[in-house]
Amino acid sequence: GVLIPVPEEETPGHMTWTCVLGNTSVEDDPVLRVIPYFADDDREGIDISLYDEDATQEEDDHPVHDGVIREVSKATGRPITGALAKLLSGKLRKSAHYLRERHKKLREEDEQALPGNDA
Repeated sequence: GVLIPVPEEETPGHMTWTCVLGNTSVEDDPVLRVIPYFADDDREGIDISLYDEDATQEEDDHPVHDGVIREVSKATGRPITGALAKLLSGKLRKSAHYLRERHKKLREEDEQALPGNDA
């Protein structure tokens, strides 16, 4: 699997907080720029169909996502397609289509980086 469960007693304790000094009224932004994090057990997620555009998909070279895509493909011995893409899309909060296309691009880049591929 992708995620390794850590026993609760081994999880480091920490706390962060943000002070909100006031509210500002603004128009709704029709472009999804970031996906908010609610909790590990969030089952609903964000309905991206409510937005005119999903700008989060533009970030295709996120090193953490790239690492997860490469490791999952390596561990399973198969490309990121079908059910595997759908499973990862929920974990990484990226569309299955994005993950399939990004995997293709990463695989091409890796093949070009092999010795003897000077093209």
